[in-house]
Formats: sequence, C-alpha cells, structure tokens
Amino acid sequence: IRGPIPVQGTYLCENVPSGTKFTCSAWAETKGRSKLFDPVVKRMGQKQYKRDLATLKAVLETQS
Repeated sequence: IRGPIPVQGTYLCENVPSGTKFTCSAWAETKGRSKLFDPVVKRMGQKQYKRDLATLKAVLETQS
C-alpha cells in the first residue's frame, strides 16, 4: 500500500478446532507534523480493516 503515511502489517491464519483464527497487526510510521494525526489515522485504519475483513469473511464463506 502506498500513500502519504507508510503502513506495514502482518496477517496470520491458524487452524483452531472451531475453524480458522485470523490475526491482523498493522502499524504506521508517522514523522514530524503528521504525528499530530496519529489518533485520526488509527481510527480510520481500524474502520477500514473491519470493513475489509468483513468483506473477506463474506467472500470466503460463500465459496465454501
């Protein structure tokens, strides 16, 4: 992903008795004045990940 604030992340899928456990970790590296926007960027990122994961879940569940 490219943008004004570099974002990195990891995804981990693990088998568990009830199905699959999906763990997502993400972090952004802000510098200088952009650090002022950290709380806003965090909330926006959390909302976007929730939407993306809901879409992923729907796609995966319709294919099984």
